[in-house]
Amino acid sequence: MKIYAFIPTRSSILNPTTERLVSYLSSVDIEVKLLINEKSIFEAYENGFKSLNAEKDDIIIFCHDDIDIIMDPSEFREELIKGLDKPHVGFVGVAGASKLDKPCVWWRPENNRKGFIFHGPSRAEMFPTPYGKLDAEVLVLDGVFLATKASVLNTISMKKPAPFKGEWDFYDLELTLRAWEAGFNNYVVPIIMRHASVGELVGRESWHQNRLVFGNLHMFPLEVK
Repeated sequence: MKIYAFIPTRSSILNPTTERLVSYLSSVDIEVKLLINEKSIFEAYENGFKSLNAEKDDIIIFCHDDIDIIMDPSEFREELIKGLDKPHVGFVGVAGASKLDKPCVWWRPENNRKGFIFHGPSRAEMFPTPYGKLDAEVLVLDGVFLATKASVLNTISMKKPAPFKGEWDFYDLELTLRAWEAGFNNYVVPIIMRHASVGELVGRESWHQNRLVFGNLHMFPLEVK
């Protein structure tokens, strides 16, 4: 079994957070693939995965470049593998929702949220964002950190929905919901990290455009039973 991590980033000149992330993942034998200045997250992840010729049990990570994993590297690897050994697992991540209604904002209402993450520009300035249970089944997951097996990605489509206007929005909910609709189970797992962003891009026009399209592509409300 191999583990690969795909990290989209704007430049080949990495900032300190991304450099630390690459070093951290590499320290536990995770092969990092930087996706530099890509035009579409759907296409970048799909083409990156296809380039691997991965075995079915290989683990594939899709994550942001501004995260800082706050746990011993060996424990991180252990929790990742343990999470993906759950029965009929699709994706695992650190934050998500067990139910989704229109207007398809996963963190609302609060009682459907699961997981935990720190936010802030540095460890000295970070603050906790407790969403809910740290080890729980969910319907969809946030794209800050996603992991799955190659067998799942070979089962679902990774293509951007044709009606989506934005190239970078709602890929996470779309991919994880596709896995759930295909009969897989998604989970938040106790992997602790800091995310430098606090969601500044939420609210941009392309986010709202894709949110509206996403809401019409699936039969909401949907819920993990």
